[in-house]
Amino acid sequence: MASPYPDDHFVVGRVEKPHGIKGEVGIRVITDNHGRFAPQQILYSTHGQSPLTILSTRRHKQALLVRFAEVRDRTAAEALRGAWLSVPEAEVPPPAPGTWWIHDIVGSSVTTDAGLYLGVVTEVAATGANDVWEVSPAPELGLSQPILLPAIREVVTEVDIPGRSVIVHLLPGLLPK
Repeated sequence: MASPYPDDHFVVGRVEKPHGIKGEVGIRVITDNHGRFAPQQILYSTHGQSPLTILSTRRHKQALLVRFAEVRDRTAAEALRGAWLSVPEAEVPPPAPGTWWIHDIVGSSVTTDAGLYLGVVTEVAATGANDVWEVSPAPELGLSQPILLPAIREVVTEVDIPGRSVIVHLLPGLLPK
């Protein structure tokens, strides 16, 4: 997902739609840290109402409903529809060793441990068991479809975030035909 924020922000959710008449909104949560939506937390919005202070949250069916101090009625809630919500990077602890932020991986060049350049990571998909990195194949490979690499230790052998590069070990069957 492309972030509408500069590199110093992390997207944590998106406002889906208003709920009721008192300014409550349904949020699609895009973070593992659900404490981001606790009362008194501050989020930043792409729709001009920034910062937003959380007053309360509650579950309703599959959604998280949130009330912000700055959003008092349905009209104000409607103005937030589709807004991306973020927190400053300074408020986010670094990833655990051996893990990376998606925005650090997307755009990285991918080379095999045998020296074959595969292409560039264009997307990271969370599958439950492990992430899968989608690589747009280098033209010289002659592949018409993306390369899907499981982000597991047996495949991803080295990640150089500052250098925007990844070394992988290709297991049999990982290259499309």
